[in-house]
Amino acid sequence: MKVFNKFLKNKNGILWSYSNEKNKFTKIQLSPRGTITDIAAIDKNNLVVSTNNSGFYVYSILTNQIINFNISNSPLIQSNNFISVTVDSYGIAWLESAQLGVFRYRKKDNSLKYFRLAIDDVNKVSVLPNFIVVEDIKKRLWINPQGGGFSLYNRSTDQLEYFYN
Repeated sequence: MKVFNKFLKNKNGILWSYSNEKNKFTKIQLSPRGTITDIAAIDKNNLVVSTNNSGFYVYSILTNQIINFNISNSPLIQSNNFISVTVDSYGIAWLESAQLGVFRYRKKDNSLKYFRLAIDDVNKVSVLPNFIVVEDIKKRLWINPQGGGFSLYNRSTDQLEYFYN
């Protein structure tokens, strides 16, 4: 028999795990004062959880270990407001935050990287482009970071290459 866990979020920074095998919920306190904004599975054993004011968390389903990335422990992060998480087919998490640009989190080496593209002055734009991460059938990753700058992710160089038409 396979055991499947389901995860639910609430506005108090609590993640709830439901076990089919035990037929019960388990409370996982992540953020004492924030709202969970998104949840995404990196793989079958790890989740990335974004919050509106406590940064983001990596949660190990097997060990219950919680790692928090925020302003106080990462010099790359300037805003603890993380909006969404998208995980690509390689298990790399792409995080949208209130900060312009995009964050890349890689579980295999626990690394965080921030991409901020040189784009037009955002003060001149009345409506910023939407954040989007799309993987095409060739497993190429196309990203439009917070603030704009449509790009192709180059996996071999770990860089965003600004796409010009």
